[in-house]
Amino acid sequence: MDSDKSPRGGFVFWMLILMGLATFTPCVVLPEWREYQAVRLAEQAERHRLDEMQRVVDRERNLLEAMQSNPAVIARIAQRDLHFRRPGDTSVSVSVPLTATALQEPFVPEPIDPPVALARARSYMPDFNYDQLFCDDRTRPIIMVMSVGLIVTAIALFSTRAPVRNP
Repeated sequence: MDSDKSPRGGFVFWMLILMGLATFTPCVVLPEWREYQAVRLAEQAERHRLDEMQRVVDRERNLLEAMQSNPAVIARIAQRDLHFRRPGDTSVSVSVPLTATALQEPFVPEPIDPPVALARARSYMPDFNYDQLFCDDRTRPIIMVMSVGLIVTAIALFSTRAPVRNP
């Protein structure tokens, strides 16, 4: 009985292939996932910045409309910004603790969750630093070469070769 035709040989072949793919796949997918998360985080930050700028534009637009239609607003701006005082007016200095920068909302990023199937599979895995294994430029090439080595070994050991016929 040929060893590569036995059920045990098929099992070993598929185990070597699966072990190779189980370590090669995270080396390819995890760095891309981290880059995707970074892009999404940058997108969230820019969206937050855009929303803040939109609030400033809306506030300035409201002020402009008020300045065009309400003389009391113009008088108040002249008093506050230009230090205009009518004869006989008295002024009282008041400290204002709330500044324009305090009105801005702090940026709080939303987490980017993996697909449900991967999150479920991740819940069964031990809590290791997978980024250090599969994303680090020092370990990633070594793991990829070893994974490809397992796959090539499986193919080399269990490949079926047609017998050579002499004419």
